[in-house]
Order: sequence, then C-alpha cells, then structure tokens
Amino acid sequence: MANEKVEIVDKSDFDRSREQALRQLQTAMSECHRKIESGRVRSVDKEKVRQGWIKTLARAINVYRLLLKDKELEEIKDEIDELRDQIKNA
Repeated sequence: MANEKVEIVDKSDFDRSREQALRQLQTAMSECHRKIESGRVRSVDKEKVRQGWIKTLARAINVYRLLLKDKELEEIKDEIDELRDQIKNA
C-alpha cells in the first residue's frame, strides 16, 4: 500500500483540489488565530484549550506551506519540461 502510486488523470482536477485545500486551510488558520487571540484566560482549562488551538494552527500552517512548496516544484518541473521541448525542437 505504501509503494502504491496514484496517477492523476486530469492535472486540472489536481490543481483545483490543491487550490481548494489551500483555501480551506486559510479559513482554518484564520479561525485558529481568532480563537487564540480572543478572550481572557481565567482558568487552567481555558489555557489548555488555547494551547490546543495554537498547536492546531501550527499544523495547519505546516500543511499549507507544504502544499505551496509542492505547487512551486510542479511549476518548476513544467518550466523545465517546456525548456527541454524547446531545445529538442531547436
């Protein structure tokens, strides 16, 4: 199962899916940030909840960063492929 490759039939479907994931992560990060910033801490339990939101925000930021990195690498790969084609046809 770990070595199983998933083949994307339509690249545009993958791009739309990634963009949707990025938008959802932006929304989640905004909500986490709001939860972290709002209200006073009056009890240890509330502070634990706030720390949970901070951890959730950190995870969301990491996933967001990874998706952006993957997108950038894919764009670079596409540019390299295009340049290779230009060299072949020159």
